[in-house]
Formats: sequence, C-alpha cells, structure tokens
Amino acid sequence: MQLLGHGGDVTAMSFSPDGTALASGSFDRTLLLWRVYDECENYMMLRGHKNAVLQVHWLPSGDGLVSCSADRSVRAWDAEAGVQVKRFSEHRGIVNSCAPLPRGPPLLASGGDDSAVKVRCFAPGIDRPLSGRPRQQQQQQCCLCRPPPPLGP
Repeated sequence: MQLLGHGGDVTAMSFSPDGTALASGSFDRTLLLWRVYDECENYMMLRGHKNAVLQVHWLPSGDGLVSCSADRSVRAWDAEAGVQVKRFSEHRGIVNSCAPLPRGPPLLASGGDDSAVKVRCFAPGIDRPLSGRPRQQQQQQCCLCRPPPPLGP
C-alpha cells in the first residue's frame, strides 16, 4: 500500500506505540498522521514548521508527538486534538534530530547543526532547556526530571 499526501520528499516516519498509526514528516513542512489498518487513511495534518521536518517521534503515551525541523525548532504536538502544544527554538542551526525519553520524566533531547545537544523537560509550564545549567538548578527547574527507577531483574 502506498500512502500519498505529502507535497515534498518524506524525511521521517514513526509508528505509534500501539501500532495503529503512522506519523510522517516531509520537506513540505507538514506532519501527516495515517491509520495503519483498513483504508490506511490520512486522518490528520499538523502544520507549524517553517521548513522541512527532519524527524518525528511518538511520545510513549501515544497521545502526542515531537518533531524537529530545518527551521531550527523542536515542536511538541497533541496527536488527538491536532495542535502544537510546545515550541522550542534554542538551537542556532538546523535541528537534525530529536528524541523523547521512552520512560520516566518528560524529557526531550535534540541535536543540530550548531553542534549542540539540548535536553529539556517539557512538562506543562516548563519551557526552558535543562542542558548547560548546574545540576542543582536543573532539579529546581523541573522536579519531575529525576532519574527513573532501575529496571527490574
């Protein structure tokens, strides 16, 4: 099955945690969400990036996504409402990659052409990056950003 809908090269794809949806990002600056079963329909378009989308990932909960772009931004999206919920623009160059922490606190990492890796907590009301700050200040900045408990035996 071929999924058609983007107006430019497709640069990123990610399956939802439950495997029922696929997110795709493109040079056309959009993210498209697709149902994986039945008609494989495109059921949502997310707009906001001003340049090519270079990477997309679902959040572990499956209710949101994060994406990065050549527009120097990282964005978080509500996949149910179809709206942008956060925008981070601390990078001084193209943002090539982003990754949410798979379990634990709501951490998001990104890396770009500015040779920087940024780590941020994207809990409600907290928008500033954590990287580059003293450890004590980081913990005060986001009390949710504690190391996850060790994995079981």
